[in-house]
Amino acid sequence: MKTAQPKSPATMSPATRAAIVAVLDTDSALSPAQRARIIAACDTIADPAPAQPQRGMSASAAAKYLGKHPATLSRWIAEGKLTGEKVEGRFLLSPESVEAMRESLAAPARPVAPLPDRLAHLAPAKSRRG
Repeated sequence: MKTAQPKSPATMSPATRAAIVAVLDTDSALSPAQRARIIAACDTIADPAPAQPQRGMSASAAAKYLGKHPATLSRWIAEGKLTGEKVEGRFLLSPESVEAMRESLAAPARPVAPLPDRLAHLAPAKSRRG
C-alpha cells in the first residue's frame, strides 16, 4: 500500500501577486478590510521553487524544462549528452548537465554558407557561344 505523499505548498510568483494587487486596486466594491485580507492571503503563499532542483531532475521534468519530448531526452541520455545518477531506480539528471543543454539549445546555430556558394560546383559550365 502506498503512503500518501504530503502536498507541496501552493506557490505564487511576485508578478502574480502584483497582478492581483492591481486588480484589487481597481475594484471599488471591496472594503479596505477585505482587500487587506486578500493581500495577506497572497503573502502567505510561498514563492515558487526554482525550476531546477539542486540534487537532480527526472527526465520528464527536464523534458518540460527544455521544451523537448521525453523520448528525445532518453536518446540524449543514451548518447551521453546528459549525465546523472540512478537513485532508487530512477535516473536523475545533474542540474549542470541540464543547464548546459539548455544553453546549447539557446545558442545560435553556426552560420551556413548561402545555397548558391555551396552548390556552385554543381552548376553547369557556361558555354562560350559567340
